[in-house]
Parts: sequence; structure tokens; C-alpha cells
Amino acid sequence: MSENDFLPSTLEPIDIFNFRMSANSISQLIQHKSDYNPDIYQRLIRINHNSQRLNEHIRYSLPIVTANISKLTFNDTINIYQEIDEQLISNTNQQQINELNNAKEQLKQGIHYDINELISIIKFIIKKQIEYNDNISGYQLTQDIEKINLRYQRKKNNLQELITEKQTQLKQAIEKIDVIIAAEEIIIHRKLKFLFEQSLPSSEKLSSLSIPSNEIEILKMTLSFLSEFIDVIDSGLEFSLLVNARIILAEKRITLVLALQTLTYRLNSLTSKLALSDDINQINQKRKYIYQQSQNLCLIWQYYSDQLTIALHHPEFIPQLTLTLQKFSAFIDNLAYHYNRLLTD
Repeated sequence: MSENDFLPSTLEPIDIFNFRMSANSISQLIQHKSDYNPDIYQRLIRINHNSQRLNEHIRYSLPIVTANISKLTFNDTINIYQEIDEQLISNTNQQQINELNNAKEQLKQGIHYDINELISIIKFIIKKQIEYNDNISGYQLTQDIEKINLRYQRKKNNLQELITEKQTQLKQAIEKIDVIIAAEEIIIHRKLKFLFEQSLPSSEKLSSLSIPSNEIEILKMTLSFLSEFIDVIDSGLEFSLLVNARIILAEKRITLVLALQTLTYRLNSLTSKLALSDDINQINQKRKYIYQQSQNLCLIWQYYSDQLTIALHHPEFIPQLTLTLQKFSAFIDNLAYHYNRLLTD
């Protein structure tokens, strides 16, 4: 049997078990989310705090209400009141009638006092619950998460473009270094240092050399590379020009590798932050769910408070009150049962 079986169709049902599980999961999901965004994280902390306080408030409210209902439904007050009514019907002695009426009035006042005390407890529960509800509903996240994610994604795209650009530059630098090293080996092996003694050899001069064509192509490629560095490495046209060019490219390679490491770290950081947003969106959804379930429960509290007030002022208030208390008691028992299912928190 569900706790919602004791509610009129006009009231939204409540899933108290999933309410509790949602509050618990927020505490788990909030772990390690500080890197996402400082402001969002502070809001998550407050959402978690108020969710846990609301959860505890409901947990402790159930036995309090149960105890106060039990005090009304399981003592002899109502039974005695009904017995007096029965005696009044058959009694003709005026003095006894007056005494019975006085006793009945005292019992009635006691019942009114106990019921009003229960109603006051319910109203206090509602008041505290609404405070927690207001706090939970106040922390809107959806639009801010979307804006932050959009900003992170733009940064990530820019970083990816920079990384691709740096990777291309690094690949080119490594290829040039490999070509220059190959050219150095060819020049030394073929004894071609003389080509670099006065000026850089022309492409035509290199083509006229009696060496394999693939080696000529390597020398031509090296020649084109050297023109990039001629202003940087002085106007020297000796063989050391190749060495200097290789050193500059090696330094460029180191610079590019370090730059790529930094950019990759920043990219991974943004990727991690965007991944965190999935859990944060879950927290936001659970926040909304907790708020809605708590709102439903507030309306249920109010419904039974109103029903008790109506029963208290009904001409036949004893049977009306008894019926209302029975329904309320059954509702609370079922609510407590489903709340405490597999309770580990």
C-alpha cells in the first residue's frame, strides 16, 4: 500500500523514498566539483546543505506527528466521551445529566486542546519546511551552467586550434631537422663542404653534382630551409650554417613541445570541467525534484491540518475526528515505512 492511497485525488502524490535518495545522492555528486566554477560550487554547497536539513526535518517530523496522533487515538478520552453520550440518552436524572454534561465538556475541551496542539505542530512543520523549500528553490543553475559551458567550449575550441597549429609547426620543425641532418651527412660523406665556402650554392649547381638524385633533393630542400635563417644566424656561409640552423630548429622544437604541453594541460582542464557539468546538471535536476516533492508534502500536511480543524467543528465531531485521525495515522505510517526503506543514511 502506498502512502498516496490516503490522499484525495486533488493532491499531487509524493514519492518519499526517492525524495530521500535524491537528497543523499546530492551529497555524493557534489564531491570534487570545486574545479568547475567557484560561484556555482558555492551554490552547490548551499543546495546540499538545505537539502540535507530538509531531509532531516522530514525524518524527525514523522515520529513527532506519529506520537501526537497516538496520544489522541489510543487513549481512553474519545471512548469515555462516547460512553457519556450513551449515558445521556438513557438517563433522566437532571443532576446526573448536568454532571455528565460537565464531564463531557471537560473532555471536549481536552480533545480540542490536544487536536489544536497537533495542528500547531503540523503548522510548525510546514513553516520550517517552506523555509527550506524557499532556500532550495532560490539557487537557480540552468542558465548559468549553459553560459559557463558555452564559454568553456569556446575556449576549448580555440585551444584545439592552437594545438593543431603548434603540432603542425612541430612536425615541420622535426622534418626540417631530419633533412638538415641528412644533408650534413651527405656533405661530409661526399666531401661537398667546398660548396659552402663562398656562397650558398644555387639549385642548378646542386643539380650538376654527380651524386644520387635523392641526395640532390635533400640538399635542395636544405638550401630552401637555410634561406629562412640567413638573417638570424648571421651572414656566414660556411658549413657551420647548417649546424646553426639545426640548433635553432632544435630550440624551436623544444619551445613548441613545451607550448603544446601547456596548451594540452589547459585543454584537458577544460574537458574535465565540461565533464563535471553532467553531474552538476544532475544535482540541479534533483534539487528541482526535492523541491517539488517537499511542496507536495507541505500541501498534504496542510490538507490534514484543515481536515482536523473541520472535524473539530463538526456537529458530530467525534466520529469525524476519529475517521480523520485514522486516515492521518495510516498516511504517516505508510510515509514513514517508505521513507525508511533500505535506510542507510
